[in-house]
Amino acid sequence: SYSFCTLLNTTMVEHRKSGLAASAGDVRQQCIWSQAQMGLVYPSPYAIFAGYFRAEGKTITKEKVSSVMKAILKAFPAKPKQLTSATVALDFGLFQSWGGKAPKGMDYLYPEEVTDDSGNVRTTSEVFSQTNKFQDSACDIWFHIKSDQSLEKCREVQAIIELTLGGVVKKTKNVQEAASKTPSGGKGKVLGCRFAENLNNPSDPVTLATRTLVGHEDTDHYGGSFVVAQRFTINWNHIHNMNDEEIEDIIGRTVGPNYILPSNDTRAHIKCARGRDAQGNTTPVLRLGLPFGRRFSPTDLRNDPDLALKGANLADEEGIYFAGYTQGVQNLEVIMKQMIGEKEGFMRDRLFDNLQSDFGGYFYVPSYKDLGMDSLSFAHTEKVKNWDEHPGMDWKRLNTHYDKASKNGWMHYNHFEYLNTMSTMSEVEAKKKDPPSSRVLELLSHNFSIWQDNWYFNRKQPEFKHMRVYITEAFGAAEATKVMRLSVIERKAWAIRMTLRVCASHEYGHRGTTWIEGGVEKSTNPPTEGANTYTLHPSEVIVGQLPNLSLGQGRYAMVFERENEHLTNYMSGCNEASGLGHVVPGHQKLLDMGIGGLKKQAEDKIKDSINVSDETTQFLNSVIISLDALSEYCEAFALLAEEVEKSLSDGQIAEKENLSDISSRLRNIATEKPSSFLEALQLLFIMHCALHLNGEPVAIGRLDQMLYPFYKKDFDQGFIDEPTAQEALDCFWIKLDEKVQQNRLNVEDHQKMGYLMPGPPGGTYPKASVNQWVQQITVGGYVADDADVPTPSYNTITKLAIRCSRRLPLNAPCLSLRVNSNTPDYILEEAAKAVLSGGAHPFFIHDDKIIKGLLETGKDIGPSEQRLNALYDGKVRLQDARDYACDGCYEPLFSGKNYFTLPTMQLLEVFEAVLNGSKKYSQAGPNFLRGGIVTEPVPEASNLETFESLKQSFFEQMKLVNMRMTDNILNGFGARESGCPTPLLSAIMDDCIGKGRDLYNGGGQYNLVSLCITGIPTWINAMYSIKKMVYDQESAVTSLPELVECLICDWGHNMVEPFHSALLGKGRTEARAERWKRLREIADALPKFGRGNPEVDKLAQELIGKLCDIVLNSYRKPALASTKDSINRLTEKFGTEENPFGGFQVQVGCATFENYVGFGIGAGASAEGRRNNQTLSSDLSPSPSLVDKPVDHQACSFVDALQGYTSTDIDKLTQGAMTDFNIEESFPLEDLVQVLRKFSEGLGPNMMTITTADPATFEDACTDPEGYDLLRVRMGGWTEFFTSLNPDNQEQHRRRPLSTPSGASTSHLKAKRKTNAAMVEHVVESSVVLQAAVEPEDKVLKALERTTEALMLSAKTADTLNAKITELEETAKEDKKKTKKKKKKTLSSSTKKTGAEPKKPLGSSRK
Repeated sequence: SYSFCTLLNTTMVEHRKSGLAASAGDVRQQCIWSQAQMGLVYPSPYAIFAGYFRAEGKTITKEKVSSVMKAILKAFPAKPKQLTSATVALDFGLFQSWGGKAPKGMDYLYPEEVTDDSGNVRTTSEVFSQTNKFQDSACDIWFHIKSDQSLEKCREVQAIIELTLGGVVKKTKNVQEAASKTPSGGKGKVLGCRFAENLNNPSDPVTLATRTLVGHEDTDHYGGSFVVAQRFTINWNHIHNMNDEEIEDIIGRTVGPNYILPSNDTRAHIKCARGRDAQGNTTPVLRLGLPFGRRFSPTDLRNDPDLALKGANLADEEGIYFAGYTQGVQNLEVIMKQMIGEKEGFMRDRLFDNLQSDFGGYFYVPSYKDLGMDSLSFAHTEKVKNWDEHPGMDWKRLNTHYDKASKNGWMHYNHFEYLNTMSTMSEVEAKKKDPPSSRVLELLSHNFSIWQDNWYFNRKQPEFKHMRVYITEAFGAAEATKVMRLSVIERKAWAIRMTLRVCASHEYGHRGTTWIEGGVEKSTNPPTEGANTYTLHPSEVIVGQLPNLSLGQGRYAMVFERENEHLTNYMSGCNEASGLGHVVPGHQKLLDMGIGGLKKQAEDKIKDSINVSDETTQFLNSVIISLDALSEYCEAFALLAEEVEKSLSDGQIAEKENLSDISSRLRNIATEKPSSFLEALQLLFIMHCALHLNGEPVAIGRLDQMLYPFYKKDFDQGFIDEPTAQEALDCFWIKLDEKVQQNRLNVEDHQKMGYLMPGPPGGTYPKASVNQWVQQITVGGYVADDADVPTPSYNTITKLAIRCSRRLPLNAPCLSLRVNSNTPDYILEEAAKAVLSGGAHPFFIHDDKIIKGLLETGKDIGPSEQRLNALYDGKVRLQDARDYACDGCYEPLFSGKNYFTLPTMQLLEVFEAVLNGSKKYSQAGPNFLRGGIVTEPVPEASNLETFESLKQSFFEQMKLVNMRMTDNILNGFGARESGCPTPLLSAIMDDCIGKGRDLYNGGGQYNLVSLCITGIPTWINAMYSIKKMVYDQESAVTSLPELVECLICDWGHNMVEPFHSALLGKGRTEARAERWKRLREIADALPKFGRGNPEVDKLAQELIGKLCDIVLNSYRKPALASTKDSINRLTEKFGTEENPFGGFQVQVGCATFENYVGFGIGAGASAEGRRNNQTLSSDLSPSPSLVDKPVDHQACSFVDALQGYTSTDIDKLTQGAMTDFNIEESFPLEDLVQVLRKFSEGLGPNMMTITTADPATFEDACTDPEGYDLLRVRMGGWTEFFTSLNPDNQEQHRRRPLSTPSGASTSHLKAKRKTNAAMVEHVVESSVVLQAAVEPEDKVLKALERTTEALMLSAKTADTLNAKITELEETAKEDKKKTKKKKKKTLSSSTKKTGAEPKKPLGSSRK
């Protein structure tokens, strides 16, 4: 086996043409596992821990130990999924006495020589002398005896050990029996059954092979390991004098379910026990401890009642025998040092105030080769495919605490279960699921560990110094002075250079507090946490590092302004942090020309141009400086790859070859265009990193179209195959999601004035995006040509990209799939599987609708003066429209060709003003009366006598508001260039170099204005409610003036002056409030948009169409002279006959992105039942159920829901009518494929996403972030980990409507509201009683009739509620009985509240 592994490493060199071998990792795994002692990592429920000392004058030889192990194997032969065996471990000195090369992991970090009682000197670690809590007993040989059957089996093994060892060891009392408190060995408990044993362990063979067992870094000792053994007794007197919360704080977890407690307490056990090495890598340990003994007997508890009353019980164990395994003793020292802390005589880890060890030490666990034994034999000798055949292992037992997964077979809730399932999948299952390669799983495991660190450590990136400082340090003060005299755009280019230079330096970009350079460990003075921007993993295929902060958190940007520019930049709200990005870069141009080709294009432009302006020369110089910086960045990572390669051991041949190939690829692409699939992929990522690090958050673009020519060429030449390409893409995907933040407690807010500048200067960007880096990948669709009939463009890379999104449980990159009626079935099936895997990837875009819309965006927009026509060209070309790709959220943009601005209009603010006499009623009250002014004067609510008059009033105000916004957008065009130009991005955008202009200064071929109108679904539902409750004679139950007052008073929950006087008294106030609450019940019961009701859907289509026309006409038919003048002015400024100004292309959108909760804050109550400040729906999605009501999932057929979005009016939302749908995990695959087919054929909006999760899954995840750390949801513009969301966002997702398969039963949905029939009786009764208290009898009777008729009509028209009547018949009957029983009580209590007697017409016969 050992020679086989050596041969394997040698033969892997043959894969250098492709740089990797997707299947080789499985074989490399076998090298390790075949040499590891059987059952070494097995968490058996029964164990005996036995330590033996060498007898006087005796020698413990290798042959003797080997004979012991052989005797055990003979008595208990290896069987899959069953184990009775023993792991032997040796004192370091004993192993070294056998001769041969010592394992590398045996070198102490903190060595200390100690002398025993006999005068013998031995080397140990100083951690034992720093505290008496840990013991180094100097034991010679130690056994971890295991059985999953019984302790009796363990005793049989112990007998074999002692018989075989004979007289070479002393008789010992250091034998301890231990057993899990759950006989099955799953979910065992310790500390009086309060906490789970061995929680957070590595759970899969890939992670164990790379972190617990000695691997390719030390091939002489494949399969070995190191263990710390400590027998701890527990001070129960201390424990029982604490309450549960105090005990929880000591551990850092909750008692019982053991959920993690996010806190800043650095003394909590879980934080102290998770150490990091100096390079910032977590030091992993496989914990196989078990409780032993019973501290209290029934007699003890009977004799000491005080103790019993404090909680002492029979489950309190005597102690815990801890055994922790890892690759090297250094890892154990780091953790134990952290537990001890810096204060001499004290322990940092508070748990050790209650624990004391009396036996233990460090031991080496030898491999079979170390023992001179044969390796384990596998039935699967070529590839480790059927892990169930592994001798003595049941891999599922490794993950008993986090073993939950979706029953649909595609979706994984947490990374423990994911890694366990993916790495131990049977060959039959693997053919169906196509799990990632071992390399990919290793990289994922590494990433997951870093993500987990967020719960334990708060890493904060160091601030950048001013650019002048870095230039002075690198090139001298004179050069710094020279640079600071340059133009803004040239200084920005230097800032790009210095940012990449600093980020790709050890001093700034290391992870942890030290780094290795030239084989020497170095650190800053004083040691500080690095930014983690200059690191790589030896198994990576693609290298580079993205920023740590996500979009909402802000950015670290290098200041390059002069001192005299600061005030101007502050006043304009534009500075180094104002880069917007949010475009699809011209990556195709980058791949076609390479860095060197782009640089030459800029140089030639300078040489060939006549009378070039200073502005143009400065721009082109800035492009050249930026491209040189990119080349230097490639070179820096090439050097890092070489440094890491040199640091590896001779046995890591595959890793060394991989790093050598990486270095070669980087040096090639630093100047030349890419020549292979991997070079193209690396160039895309290195440019992506450079742009993001310099404050330009951008998307990737049409990855399949860009990469397929490289793939085909390499494939035809035999350099690559499909599995290898899949592995490379997997590695690319992983790199895009390395910086995930899962602990909201450690989320950093680093936004500053002017950040992103999205719309008004100085505006701040929504901060709900914890893990959003604007990394969208688009695949599928049509070929980018101008042929009369479009050609589908699906290829192998399309399929592999979709598989990435299914097989890798990541939230980024977001994958968008362009579909049309020609989309192949296999693509839709792959996409459906990906959706069911739970990542909300891919999202779906209808090609024909979007392309048609893009062609319309520039239509009829242009200068008003004919003389300027030759200088303006805003027409969208068919080829460019077909080449669209999505921005970081979902906006369809012209790949590599457009500038982009994203103004936002809050629709509900305008609607409030229209209802409330031009004022925002969410501000109404004693301080602001009717609220702040939003619009021009509008008719009072009492004068809006028809629904048509309400619509007309609203749309008139929308025109005015939009005119003002249009003027602001045009006046601000080009402003960003003055404070934050973007020469690196401009280098690959058409046609910036050709025009000699920065992208932010009119250099783009197109200039997209993408207006986000937030709150459209809420507005639609509110309009429909007003129509039914106010204007429809058959269903009206109130007047508009009353409804407006009702909304001002938050549906009766906030009865504010001067709309309701406190002088009326409590009774009248409560009566009025109660009526408005009942009106809310009526509003809430009405049908909602997007739930399959034709009437409300038709109204939605009409309203959206009109809204879009208003926005477009503000550019196409501007009413303001200033708007016309601005377009003329910009045309003259940026256009020439040779290079016309690209004009404006206007999109209308409905985006909330991730800020649907934020946009709801400050929005007043709305007429569909939503209360003040409550969340909106995301984008154009169906509204969630009301936050203060029981959850109602409003279930309806997915196809019916899509039907309501099928409209040419809705298609006018050319920014994307993004609609987020939710389905349950049990949604059948074949049904989902059919839904996708209908969508691709034109049913539904032009865009949709699908989140897969059961209501119960969401509910459990709210309290168990580790058990559901892979649960993902769609956030309007991107995918987020559910547990990273704040509770308000989580609640919004829990309340989203569910779409079901056509004809599927929804009886399992627990609808909380009453059925319509029960509600009719309840609301009629209560509203009449309350009206009787304050209104004349005739009004009561009329109100009664109107209310009854309205509710009966509502019962007929509310399809979603009617569907639930059948499902909830029994519940309805019970509710009705309860209502009748409480009727007299209700009337009585109402009378007492109002102080009035009920009128005679309220008798039962009249009712």
